[in-house]
Amino acid sequence: GKTFEGASLGDTVTLTTELPPQFDPPTLAGKPAELALTLDRHRRLVVPELDADALAKVGVKSIEELKARLAEQMQAHVDRLRDQQLDQGIEKALIEAHDFELPERFATQTIERRVHEYAHRLMEEGKLSSEEGHQAAEAERERIATLTRDALKASFIYSRVAREKELSTSMEEAETHVRTLAAMQQTDPDEALTAAHEEGWIADILSQLTQEKTRNWLRERAKVTEEQQPTSD
Repeated sequence: GKTFEGASLGDTVTLTTELPPQFDPPTLAGKPAELALTLDRHRRLVVPELDADALAKVGVKSIEELKARLAEQMQAHVDRLRDQQLDQGIEKALIEAHDFELPERFATQTIERRVHEYAHRLMEEGKLSSEEGHQAAEAERERIATLTRDALKASFIYSRVAREKELSTSMEEAETHVRTLAAMQQTDPDEALTAAHEEGWIADILSQLTQEKTRNWLRERAKVTEEQQPTSD
């Protein structure tokens, strides 16, 4: 855009902006920021004609087929967002309806681990020193603690629902999932499965698949009321 007009390769351009509301960490969301951007490459976007060769490169034979595929992808994206919103609503309702005290030692240990992980993520993403990263994470401790406690409560509730409705994942299902992931990543399925058992993350796969089954079960039975957002004149 105009910000880079007249700039050459190697030049550094300063951009003043306001960080978005969803910025992480939240303590900086909505605040003004100064970004220093160095121009290390220049690319020009050239939109090709939608001839037979261009269509073949994206795996379609006609413009109508391309439009249909794009519409399908857009609808799938909308469906995923809708499911995420629905899952969040269901989870919130379950926690409010089945509030209970967590084992304090377990909750405290989990919160400490999440704060530590958050500090390291800030150090990696923001190139902060160890001290700066941990200070920033400590400033977010209360928020992290609330989110962690809610996540733990939801996990206990999902586990209870899974047991009562017989939604638990079998070891065979988990192993099949590991093999499928390995094939998608072009790695050896047998080696991946051996690592999953030896390193213990097969248990994470079991938990994730069971929770996914439970979310689907709850979503299918949820009563959803969709309202049209009012439009401004």
